[in-house]
Amino acid sequence: MRRREIELVEVVAPGWRLPTALLVIVLTLGLAVWAWAVELTGRHITEGLPRVVLPAVASLDVATAEQRLSALGFVVGVEMRPNETVPAGTAFGQEPVAGTKLELGDRVSILVSDGPAGIVVPSVVGQQVADAMVALGADGLGAAVVHVHDELIRPGEVMASQPGAGARIAQQGTVTLKVSDGPAPRTVPALVGTDINSALVAIGRAGLTVGRITREYHPDQPPGQVLETTPAAGAEVPREMPVKMTVTGPAPTVLVRSFVGLLETTARSVAKATNVTLKVVVKPVPAGDPSLGRVVSQGVPPYAEVSVGATVEVTVAVPG
Repeated sequence: MRRREIELVEVVAPGWRLPTALLVIVLTLGLAVWAWAVELTGRHITEGLPRVVLPAVASLDVATAEQRLSALGFVVGVEMRPNETVPAGTAFGQEPVAGTKLELGDRVSILVSDGPAGIVVPSVVGQQVADAMVALGADGLGAAVVHVHDELIRPGEVMASQPGAGARIAQQGTVTLKVSDGPAPRTVPALVGTDINSALVAIGRAGLTVGRITREYHPDQPPGQVLETTPAAGAEVPREMPVKMTVTGPAPTVLVRSFVGLLETTARSVAKATNVTLKVVVKPVPAGDPSLGRVVSQGVPPYAEVSVGATVEVTVAVPG
């Protein structure tokens, strides 16, 4: 008979399983304790915040409404909404409603009117007035133009609109456009009788420029006096417009021509044409001298500048 052999196997539990199980149990208990503590702490903080009755802010302007709610410790937000009866910028409601008990730090929204529901005014500032009117007309709006002078903005450019861009306006409403007319007109100062230097300063201070200056000789007045201006004093003209002036000048002068070598008759013609008076003296020369009948010398050298009508003495050779 064959003997049955039985093999014995020793079962040994791994050494890491027990510590791991203990660690899991400890962590689970720790998390439970922490959650319980947080719940108790949060409940304590929540139960410790005071509760305030939310006041009504309807009919107040938005700044006053914000200030009143902020002073009570609420976080305030503003929501702009159209309203047909409440003026723009005035509160007409709130969320939550008045009388609700809230905790400090809760958010309250103020409902503020931005005017009646209608068409939003487009932005036209900076456009030429014709283009702005086309843009408004495309939205079914009319335009009323008010012209004002401005030193910097070019003429015809829209400076502002009322209502402004983004505001609502009733259908078929009218938008008032403030349009630049360019610089204000300048007044020509009184310059007649003043000296030229003072006149130049006055023209610059008036925002005008100096135009052509014409000089006229008047023996009864000193040089440099303003006799006339164009435009005349008191005229309203555009900024930087030139002002022409007529000013007294010195006696007019002419250049003396060279008469030497000319026949006496020719010399007299040249003198008359150049506005000088010829005084002839004679010098006898022998018969047959080639200079007979001609100017042999002159008292004022050629190209000298003399007054109009000045006398120039010349010497003419005659038979001796």
